[in-house]
Amino acid sequence: MSESVCEDPMSASTSLAKIIRVAIVRDQKGVFVATSPTLKGLIVASKDLHKLVNRLIPDAIARLYRECSQEVLVAQADDEAISLDASGPDLREGRWVAFPASTARQSLESAA
Repeated sequence: MSESVCEDPMSASTSLAKIIRVAIVRDQKGVFVATSPTLKGLIVASKDLHKLVNRLIPDAIARLYRECSQEVLVAQADDEAISLDASGPDLREGRWVAFPASTARQSLESAA
């Protein structure tokens, strides 16, 4: 089920992270396009798969949350590492995790 970020239950008062599933397909021109069935509005594309996975997807997720006044830190889930071999499959799937920034700050402060 896809939901927009503004309908997302993550708010400043919750400490729960959100899992975002992302599908990456390579089109006929060799451009990698990432969309999400769980985060409405996520669509980014690049010919550079490494740049797409490591920068463009996390930046787009954070931007979508920021547009609804929700500050998050985004990281790719380790168990879902995407092969960055550009000659690999035309369809790849992965997961990213959006952590509320307030939770991250509290954890860092309590660890110090």
